[in-house]
Amino acid sequence: WIMSRMVVKREKPAAARVGVDEEEEDGEALLLSAVHPRSGGGGRGSGGASTAKGGGGFHEIELGSVGNGTKGDDDDASVAELGLMNPLPKGSRRTAAGHEGDEDDDCVATAAPASAASSARAASARRKQQTKKLVGGGHVIERGWGRQTVTAAGCYASLAFIAIGYDEIFPVYAKTSRSLGGLSMSGQEIGGVLIFGGFALVSFQTTLFPKILKHFGVTKGLRLASLAFAVVTLIAPLASLPHVVANDRLRWAVLLTSQTLKIVVLAVLFTTVIMAVNNSCQNHVKARVNGAATSMAAFFRIVSPIVHGLIFSWSLRLKHVVLHQFVVFGFVATCSLGLFCLVSLLPKSLDSPPVEV
Repeated sequence: WIMSRMVVKREKPAAARVGVDEEEEDGEALLLSAVHPRSGGGGRGSGGASTAKGGGGFHEIELGSVGNGTKGDDDDASVAELGLMNPLPKGSRRTAAGHEGDEDDDCVATAAPASAASSARAASARRKQQTKKLVGGGHVIERGWGRQTVTAAGCYASLAFIAIGYDEIFPVYAKTSRSLGGLSMSGQEIGGVLIFGGFALVSFQTTLFPKILKHFGVTKGLRLASLAFAVVTLIAPLASLPHVVANDRLRWAVLLTSQTLKIVVLAVLFTTVIMAVNNSCQNHVKARVNGAATSMAAFFRIVSPIVHGLIFSWSLRLKHVVLHQFVVFGFVATCSLGLFCLVSLLPKSLDSPPVEV
């Protein structure tokens, strides 16, 4: 009958409870519910308070602590069974003999899980409150990208529109007869100009481009290159001027210079604009941002040949107008100036990758 039942107490005891000394460590505080024989002397549990249960031969003891620091006069009474053994949370210990506890015993059983859940919620709240910043003070919203990302992606799409338009129009212009303002070049000659530009691009990328990027940075290099391309696009139609087209050496010098500068400037533009796109967003969204930016650029690459082709066809009807061959190239230069205005909105903070804190 001593071990007949285990009692996990869930209501406040009617009798006063004896508290544990404040100097005890938190890890020593335990709540122990036990059943033992009731002795004639009305023994007390070590460091706890006993509550009589009617006239039965047993009573409950709630132990505030287990240790040598508390005394009891029922040394012969031994604990038969432990009903619950959980550390008491800090602040829930009894502070003085006879003081009534302010918390229900139910809190003891759920203290550890509740504390862990509370800590997790607090950590989550702190993470949400933290603002992720870019170098230079630019802010990125919680999704990982912001207004700067959209602007950089728009610059990339605009550059694709300009570059593919020039690349599509130049062979058509070179093949057009001289009477219409063209160069009357053969396919082999046009291919030679393009191949020469390829060699120039490889040499530039391996030697000069790293120094230019280090000196100017991403955003400033992007702005300067957009202005330079507006000027470079107007060199190719100079080859169709009467005194130039009649001189083969001069004509080839103009064409090769135009192609070299064009491909070098485009190399700077494309490299810097892609760097700006990636520096404008956080790492966990870079794949999505690059996919969206590339999709926008692909759409503008589809539209650009149509627009530039219509403008070039319209300019051929103006053969009685002086320098009508400059119309389509002037349109490309105007678009480059618009690109300069757009890239001027990008902050200098995009010169470096974002630092997430």
